[in-house]
Amino acid sequence: MTAATEATDDAAPPAGHRPSTALVTGAARGIGLEWVRQLRADGVTVIAGVRTTSDQSALEDLGAGPGGELMIVELDVTDEAAVHRARVDAVELIDHLDLVVNNAGTGAGRPATPASKGPVEALDPAAMGTVIATNAIGPVLVAKHFVDLVARSARGVIVNTTTVLGSLALASRRDARIITNYAYRAAYAAQNIMTLQLAQELEPRGVIVVGLGTGHTRSRMGDRDAAQSTTESVTAQRRVVSTLTAADSGRVMSHLGTDVEW
Repeated sequence: MTAATEATDDAAPPAGHRPSTALVTGAARGIGLEWVRQLRADGVTVIAGVRTTSDQSALEDLGAGPGGELMIVELDVTDEAAVHRARVDAVELIDHLDLVVNNAGTGAGRPATPASKGPVEALDPAAMGTVIATNAIGPVLVAKHFVDLVARSARGVIVNTTTVLGSLALASRRDARIITNYAYRAAYAAQNIMTLQLAQELEPRGVIVVGLGTGHTRSRMGDRDAAQSTTESVTAQRRVVSTLTAADSGRVMSHLGTDVEW
């Protein structure tokens, strides 16, 4: 069993609010796949978005087991037409969304290549643009096409997966360890302000929007040597999500629910 898909019986359902329907992007592996696994285990109907249909084998294996209903949709968050098609498909199964987990993300290579990461002489605008389009603009496109379904929920929540690497406050400290990754860090700095703007715009419609970190987690995009599994990360994230109120909208938090200075 790989770290990206490992499951334990310790991932008990969180107390507090529980969704009945959810959309998870970037659901083919890692954090996204674990979100789908845990939600389905609680009987939640899940729309699982994958960038391409070739990415869905692990989800198909999950869907063959017991749990909530699962629909796999092709959802490349950088392609607005694909996001719209995913919404059209989703409404064949659900009429509202209690939870959206904007988990799709890229580092533009595994590990990130110099074209998006740096040094500065190696940067390529197209490679940088792919990272920013996926990690910063993608969540907004998903919100654009699914927000009406979220607003129909009695407690609609949009979670944008973020990282402390997007924190300007932490990066600017003189004692900070500088991690060079131009596009990745810029994308999440941009995502954080978009999370705040979405929260402000959607407040009158009763939608809660937060940025939520994953912690230092073993995954293909993260650190393979990290101590925390995807199960532990998502279990912690779900505890935070289950207790959110309208007063939390616009916050950027760690997976444990503490505020991230950004």
